[in-house]
Amino acid sequence: MTDCSNVDMREVLPEFLHGKLDGMALGRVQAHLDLCSDCTAELAVLRAVCSTAPATWVDVERIAAAIPPYRQRKKLDVVYLRLAAAFLIAAVGVSAIAVTHQRRSVYLPETGGQAVTTSPGLAIVDISDLSDDHLAQLISDMDHLEAAPPLDPDPALSLSTGGA
Repeated sequence: MTDCSNVDMREVLPEFLHGKLDGMALGRVQAHLDLCSDCTAELAVLRAVCSTAPATWVDVERIAAAIPPYRQRKKLDVVYLRLAAAFLIAAVGVSAIAVTHQRRSVYLPETGGQAVTTSPGLAIVDISDLSDDHLAQLISDMDHLEAAPPLDPDPALSLSTGGA
């Protein structure tokens, strides 16, 4: 069996078979079937398949009734969401203000009486004036610092005298 080159006509054959076409469309398909043996053969196959296949009906109303209804958001839910968003925005704003106001000026004797702006946890000495040699020495000294105590403590020294 070969296929008809008129794809549009082949696509409407199932509708023609089930009586879903009307007027001009029905007349065009019938006229085409009178001239095209390929479409006539395909329509015969469709009829054979439809006659042997059991008709299955889907009860759409029963299925739709079984689906739980969509729960719309209550106005109270929206109010809580808006309040949570407002508190979040306020907390971020207060935190930003607190961080900004924690900076303070300190007068250090090492800086020759200059005011140095500091933040908690940051260096309180301005290192921009240090030479390359001084910076290298500072980095070298930092490599020898212990940030945390060792996991194994040093053994305790016995203060007892040799013979007891």
